[in-house]
Amino acid sequence: MLNRRTILTGAPALVLLPVPSPAAENAAQRVQRLCRELSDALDEWTGGDFMAEVFPASVVLEGFKPYAFDQRRYALDPTRRVLIDCARQFQDLRERDA
Repeated sequence: MLNRRTILTGAPALVLLPVPSPAAENAAQRVQRLCRELSDALDEWTGGDFMAEVFPASVVLEGFKPYAFDQRRYALDPTRRVLIDCARQFQDLRERDA
């Protein structure tokens, strides 16, 4: 016989993880998250050859964009790229476990 009890006892247990809502994110957390996303996007977009500057919207002059891109003045050697990648992965693990 199929009823609520047999369905609930036969169903696997669900683990509900808290999902942070955008409202729970303060300004500093939002800036840090967006900076990480921008950093990853720059790697994908140009292979890490460009950097970005982002300015507060309140100080941008009319007619200017609140961001700028510039070609990096130094190239990362392959060893340094690997170290940076490892550091990012370590940071992601720490944030996930926190």
